[in-house]
Parts: sequence; structure tokens; C-alpha cells
Amino acid sequence: MNGIKELNLAGNRFPGIQVTGVWRLCRLKRLDLAFSSIRGRLVGPSSNLSACAQFALETLILNDNKFNGEIPSSLERLTALRGLYLDYNELTGSIPESLGKLTSLQELVLSGNQLTGSIPTSLGNLMGLGRLDLSWNLLNGTIPFSLGRLSNLEILYLNSNSLSSIQLSPGNLSQLRFLDLSANLLQGSLPDTIGQLSKLEFLDISNNSLSGVVTEAHFANTSMLKHLAATSNHHLSFKISPNWNPPFQILNVFLRSCKIESGFPQWIQTQRSLEILILSNTSMSGHLPDWLRELPIISIFDLSHNFLEGPLTNLPSNLTTDSSSSFPFIERFADYETEGRFLLLKNNLFNGSIPDSVCNVTGLLILDLSRNMLSGNIPDCFGNLQELSNMILSSNRLSGVIPSTLGNICSSLRWLHLNNNSFHGELPETLANFKSLDVLDTWIWAKSIFWKHTELDW
Repeated sequence: MNGIKELNLAGNRFPGIQVTGVWRLCRLKRLDLAFSSIRGRLVGPSSNLSACAQFALETLILNDNKFNGEIPSSLERLTALRGLYLDYNELTGSIPESLGKLTSLQELVLSGNQLTGSIPTSLGNLMGLGRLDLSWNLLNGTIPFSLGRLSNLEILYLNSNSLSSIQLSPGNLSQLRFLDLSANLLQGSLPDTIGQLSKLEFLDISNNSLSGVVTEAHFANTSMLKHLAATSNHHLSFKISPNWNPPFQILNVFLRSCKIESGFPQWIQTQRSLEILILSNTSMSGHLPDWLRELPIISIFDLSHNFLEGPLTNLPSNLTTDSSSSFPFIERFADYETEGRFLLLKNNLFNGSIPDSVCNVTGLLILDLSRNMLSGNIPDCFGNLQELSNMILSSNRLSGVIPSTLGNICSSLRWLHLNNNSFHGELPETLANFKSLDVLDTWIWAKSIFWKHTELDW
């Protein structure tokens, strides 16, 4: 066994195993015990367990077990280590400063534990580090300035902790592609040196308490940016020049519950690959710009909870379910599903009639136009929206009769909200064809109809 170089026992069940004997395998280069139900303290290669003068171990994979206790400082003896994966265990305590001595490390993944304390400044010594993932822990304090020295870093995940401030100046992270600082307690302003990250593809600062103003300087050289999320930073304002021409072609924009100054962002009109645009609760006002209808690709369009007004004639005409986004981010945005088209305009000041162009959005999954001042009839062509699941038109000034063509979408519709309008007449008997409707809210004077073999009265 002393000459073994690779040991892969991943995906087994070893709840009682003690990971101590491996430290006698001086020539071992790769150890993989992931997903093996191992319990107990993580024991490092202390001198009383191993006679090895030097370890050859380059990759240590212990993720998705039930290791508890602190990360042993004796891991510093693994000087050849390139990859350390301790994610999704039950480790506690602070991250040892001694990990900063593992200068051969290229990947350090400690996510999904219960680690506390601050991020060690010594991690800034790991000049070869390409991936640092400390997400989903209980870390607090600042994001240290020393991390800005990691010129080879491509992935930095610090999300889902309790970090409170950014000392890091990210401008020197010339190779950085993914930066996730979401779900912390970050305060203060966003460094505009982020704009120097020419390889940045993914930026998520959502769910913090950041403040100040974000300008085009924050994106000056971000020509590779595909995903921008700043959701729920209530005191963060985006003030972008209307004449700005971004260096990127972005896929996803999540700016819900930030502030957007100067009306609808004019830079959006330059984006030819946009798939998701979420600008809800941003205090936007004014009319929808004429160029909006020409956006070539979009699947989720959410402008809810703003002060937008005027007719809906400029809605995007090219909503699509096709997606080229390769980022595994969408599951964190539970309000939206990964498939389907969403048109969400609730709680604004839109007026006029619902345009027939909405019916051209084949594949529309959720339509929410509630709490506006829309008038006129429900277009008969709504019966062509064969995949529609939620139709929410409540609290408007709509009138006329409910079109019988809605019976054409009986197999897909689950939510139908038409309450607080001025409809009259009878509920069409075609509504009895609905097979999967969970909620019907109409508040209309109507006769009884036979519904799933049960007589219902409204």
C-alpha cells in the first residue's frame, strides 16, 4: 500500500471509518472519499500519525460527508496540495491561517459548512489560486484587501455568509470570471475598480445593504459580462448615462428592489442577447420606450411595482423560451422558473387597452397585468395562449364580457384572476372545460355552471 498513488472510494458508505491511515501513504497523490457518509472529526497529518517527511498528496476530496470539528491546522504539511475540497460537511470554527502556507493550492473549496470568524488574510499568499469558494458558511468581518493579490483567481464565491464590508480592491484580479458576494451583510459602496475586470462574466451582489451610486464606470471594461444581479440592495442607485454604450452583450439582468434613476435604462436597447430583464420595484417612472418592442430575445420581462405609465404598445414582441445561459444561478431566484416566458407588469400606472400583440407571445407561461388602469375588453385571441398557466388581470378597469375563447386554454391554465374589474354578463360555459384550474377569482354576476361534476355558484 505504501506505493499507492491514487485512492478513489467516493460514493460508498463508511460511517465509522477513521481517515488517519491515509497519512501513512507518503506517495499518495489523490484521495477521493466524497459522498461516503463519513462521520467524526477531521484528523490531519500530524507528526504522531505519520512518519512521512514529505507528502506527495496533490488532491484531497472529502466533500459531502459529515466531518465535524475544526479544520486541522496540520493540513499545512501537505505542501504539494493543489486542490482541497471540504465542502458540505459540518465543520466549525475558523479557517486556519496556516492554509495560507499551501502555496501550491489552485482550488480551495470550503463551502456549505458552519465556519465562523473572519477570512484569513493569509489566503492572499496563495498566488496560484484559481478558485476560492467559502460560500454558505457563517463568516463575518471584512473581505480582506489581501485577496486582491490573487492575480490567477477566476472564481470567487463568498456568498451566503455574514460579511459586512469590502476592503478588497478587485481591480487586480485580472483573471476573475465569477464573483458572487450575494446574501451577506455588506454595507458601503461598490468599488468602481470592478470595472477593470475585463474577463468578468458573472457578478452577483444581491441581498446585501450596499448603498451609493453605480455608474457606467463600474462596467467600463467588463466586455465579457453576461450576468448582473444586484437584487434587494434598497439603498443602491443605478445612475447610468443615457448615452452610454456598454462594452458587453449581457444575458441576464436582475435589479429588483434597487433604485434606477433617470427612467427606463437606455443602455438596454444595445443588448441583442438579453434573456432575462428584471427591473421590478426600482422606482422607475415614465413611458415604455419605443425601442423596447425591437428587443430580439427575452424570456422573463418583469417591470412590476414601479410608476410606469402610458399604453402597452411598446412591449417586447420577441419573448422566447430559448436560452443560451450556462450559469447555474437561476435556482436561487425562486420567483421564476427556468422554462417558460413571463410578462410581469403588475402594480404600475399603465392605461389603455391590452394590445393584441400579447397574443403573439406563443409559449407565454405567466401573464400578470394586475393593479394598473387598463381598460377595454380581454382580447379574444387570449385563447391562443396554449401554454398559459397564470392569467392575472385583477384590479384594473377592464370591462365587457369574459371571452368564451378562454376555454381553448383549459388544459394549461391554473390561476385565473379577473376580480376588481367591471366585467358583466355571464361566465362562459367553456370555463367548465378547465381541468387543472386551482384558483378562479372573478367577482362577476353569473349563472351557475357545471364544474368538474360539481355545481359551483358565483
